[in-house]
Amino acid sequence: LLTLTEDSGAADLAVTDDLSFEGTLDFGTDEAFNATDTTPSVVSGSWFTTDGTAQTLTDFDDGVDGQIIFVESTDATVFDCTANVNFSCGAGDITTADGDLTTWILNGTVWTLVSYNDISDDHGAGNGFDLAEWFPAEEDVQPGDVLVAAGTPVHVAKSTEDYQKGLMGIVTTQPGFVLGDAGETTFAAKVALAGRVPTNVTTENGAIEIGDYLTSSATRPGYAMKATEAGPVIGMAMESLASGEGQVTVKVDNMWYNPPVSESGTTQIGFAETVSVSEATFSGSVSIAEHLYGSRDMAGRARLKAGASSVRVTFETEYAHLPIVTFSVRNEEYIPGRLYVSDESAFGFTINHTAGSTTPFDIELNWIAIGVEEAVVTVSDGTTEDVEVTVVSTTAQESTETQGEVESEVVEEEIVEDTPEEVVEEEVVETSTEEDAEEPVVEEEVISEEVESDSAGEEEVSEPEEEQVEDPVEPEEVVEEPVSEPEEIVEEEL
Repeated sequence: LLTLTEDSGAADLAVTDDLSFEGTLDFGTDEAFNATDTTPSVVSGSWFTTDGTAQTLTDFDDGVDGQIIFVESTDATVFDCTANVNFSCGAGDITTADGDLTTWILNGTVWTLVSYNDISDDHGAGNGFDLAEWFPAEEDVQPGDVLVAAGTPVHVAKSTEDYQKGLMGIVTTQPGFVLGDAGETTFAAKVALAGRVPTNVTTENGAIEIGDYLTSSATRPGYAMKATEAGPVIGMAMESLASGEGQVTVKVDNMWYNPPVSESGTTQIGFAETVSVSEATFSGSVSIAEHLYGSRDMAGRARLKAGASSVRVTFETEYAHLPIVTFSVRNEEYIPGRLYVSDESAFGFTINHTAGSTTPFDIELNWIAIGVEEAVVTVSDGTTEDVEVTVVSTTAQESTETQGEVESEVVEEEIVEDTPEEVVEEEVVETSTEEDAEEPVVEEEVISEEVESDSAGEEEVSEPEEEQVEDPVEPEEVVEEPVSEPEEIVEEEL
């Protein structure tokens, strides 16, 4: 047993070669630092404690080169590591609490931190479990504050709005590793890059539960709230907070967050160069900065060939709601008749042309179809009605009637011009040529010819004569006129 005491005059033991111990190495009792001394003396031993009140240490006096000391904190002790030539302990100050233990060794004139046992953290509060980096700040910030990028050159500041653009992190409370240094700016902050840190939170957007992602608060600068919409987040909550404000441990995870459909009721899209979804619903207005591209079921072209009265456009995919269809003509030529849409449905529509059968050229059309949920028809009397398909035939009834009238008029003209001449000329020549034939025979032949051409009996001929006076426009009168003329000619010859 070797005991060295100051009383024996041999307080120090100098060893120039190897030294081995078997058994216990006792450093004696701890000695307390003076609370008002920022550079306490360590000449009297190797094990020291702070005095139980908060104090800041900038150096240890009276040390010997190679000396190792242990400092146990009994209060919130701050070791000044920032731009301090006496301490080598990182770029940021170290703040310890009751029970924390640090080990130091003197290398010439600089005390170097050998180890830091963060006993007060108890591996639960998050202190000492993150990687941080120094950033210049635009204002004074405190541990737990939520920060955003601000200013030029790169600076940070407290967040001021929800889902704020530039959201970047949290001011660390006690980092395990720190990158960079504070520099010479007025304000600086150690921003957690990875790990877990205590974070200021508020339940303004709902109670915070373990696993919730957090974003910047809408009402409290430097605070986080539960994220329920798409946007930037700072990390995931590892503790819960039912109501109010406070701090919870957050696993740092800066990213763009998209809430699950079960939580938000919809999938929301944020800032992205390309987004691909099968279906999307927008609850508000949508602004398109550049171009809008749609499928071939939304717009296209249709062509009515010369002589065609309609063209059918069929959708590749059925619409969920009846689409509203509009179209425009691309032709330069004058288009006779009328063009209109019929047979609209979720599967397609038809474009009709009333004068299509007589149009000698193709008609090119542009069309657009937009499905509208709960679309209505606004009526001139101020009322509204549900949208319904009012024209449901591939060829409109009006178009059919109009075309029928035109065709009947054309037939009548042909009958008036050709039929009377043929009947009169042929019958008159034949009867006049056969004057020597027996009269009964001639009469029978004439009568039979009249019956064959008219396809009716003598009674049928008399009936149209009465109709001729009442309605001279009827097509039958054209047939009657040539019939009556041959009768008169035949009677005179007879």
